[in-house]
Amino acid sequence: MLRPERSELSWLSGLPVVVRHADLTDRFALEPLVAHADYVVHVAGITKAVRDRDFMTGNVETTRAILKAVGSSRSLRKFCLISSLSAAGPSPTPEPIDESAPPRPITPYGESKLEAERVCHALSGEIPIAIIRPPAVYGPRDRDIFHLFRWVSFGVYPHTGPRDKELSVVHARDLARAIYQVTVNEGSSGETYFVADEKPYRLEAVADLVASVMGKRAAHLRIPRWVAASISAVSQLVVHPLGIPAVLSFDKVKDLYELRWTCNAGKIRRQVGYRSEFSLEEGVRDTIDWYRKNKWL
Repeated sequence: MLRPERSELSWLSGLPVVVRHADLTDRFALEPLVAHADYVVHVAGITKAVRDRDFMTGNVETTRAILKAVGSSRSLRKFCLISSLSAAGPSPTPEPIDESAPPRPITPYGESKLEAERVCHALSGEIPIAIIRPPAVYGPRDRDIFHLFRWVSFGVYPHTGPRDKELSVVHARDLARAIYQVTVNEGSSGETYFVADEKPYRLEAVADLVASVMGKRAAHLRIPRWVAASISAVSQLVVHPLGIPAVLSFDKVKDLYELRWTCNAGKIRRQVGYRSEFSLEEGVRDTIDWYRKNKWL
């Protein structure tokens, strides 16, 4: 089920799926499309926006409309919302946060994902709902962390943030499997799960691993925060009047310069039996192979 403006369907070519287009904020347009669904996985959302309120429309109002649409379904066995680690916020201590940590989002995007979770909690007594919070996702077709791979392929990595910056990651195929496992698990209703590799990684070590797998030597170019902030200011001045989200916004700079974006995924391992199948090196190799095959690198 896609927004009307989503016309690029090449990744779905040859798969046993039926595609439907609908305004994801229109409950009444959605009702006939989900009327007989056993499971609904809500992956739609926006990560970049010109105005803060656009995050609320794209991430909160869509969630509310889809929940209202499925609310009258007698066949629904689970509604699974794909939220984000951004809803919980960065780790305030060296210990990765778990699901019991009080949420403290630091950007409008994170606030909108947390609000979408609250919409789900408000209806969890009527609808079987589970929530998944992925951290940084990498793998085939990803365009965000792709920038790290591309810079390393040029022999340099512009390092933003503290020298010892840590982050949790998950390979796209592992995330897809986790979504399936949580969605069909009868005991997951009312639960929220982080899904990530067992341990976090230093960002510099990830860049070095990417360089090693590529057979490259990448020099780390440290970008002071004031430089990144200046670039974001110029970027927003240029593109916002055109109605285009800035690639490097003020909020993105705030995100990049946090020391720890880490989470503990022990709960999903204990309750659902999830395990990452890709080590970081295997995941990086798989991602680079895909990028090269599809001529992204």
